[in-house]
Amino acid sequence: MDIFLDKHSVIPLGEQLQTQLRLLIERGDLEREALLPTVKELAAQLELNYNTVAAAYRALEREGYLVQNRRAGTRVAAKPPSRPEQAMVSQLSQSFAQQLTSLGLDINESLKLVAAQAQQAQASPGLKMAVLAKTPLEAQQLAERLRAFLTDNFQCVPLTLDTYQSLDYHFTVIDPALIQRLTATPNVIPPLSTGLYSPDFPAGAD
Repeated sequence: MDIFLDKHSVIPLGEQLQTQLRLLIERGDLEREALLPTVKELAAQLELNYNTVAAAYRALEREGYLVQNRRAGTRVAAKPPSRPEQAMVSQLSQSFAQQLTSLGLDINESLKLVAAQAQQAQASPGLKMAVLAKTPLEAQQLAERLRAFLTDNFQCVPLTLDTYQSLDYHFTVIDPALIQRLTATPNVIPPLSTGLYSPDFPAGAD
């Protein structure tokens, strides 16, 4: 069982241990019902405090990854939790770690930066852009074309006149054929930041 802990990392050692054990189980490197070292053995092997290892084992038991028994020892659960998305996370993190190492970048500082960017993305999901067309299908198609040209700072929302509320959006892209209908619709006023698209969209937006 290969476990590598960074004692200089900002991530607590117990959390590192939990994450790596969880990953080994999810990848199948630790087979179901496989016997793990005792708390004392693993603590000695990794040069960790006994209580740190014991707490990690207990946490993984609560999550359903491990089963502890005084006589049978600590084993991988027969049916550990299934999280298919972790396969993608594992691939991304492995690639990221390899790139950091090859470039000689500081891993801890890089992790802090990634965490900060993730928090910022969650707090600021992006400007909402309404894509207004005659039918839902046309609106969806135009929204997809928009996404190809814009960054993740924008959310493209396909809409028709029946579902459009101008105050909900920072910017609106409108089918020119809808302009007269839009301005004649009571209580619906396009925001100042409004663009018109042509058949050659996005060229033609003003």
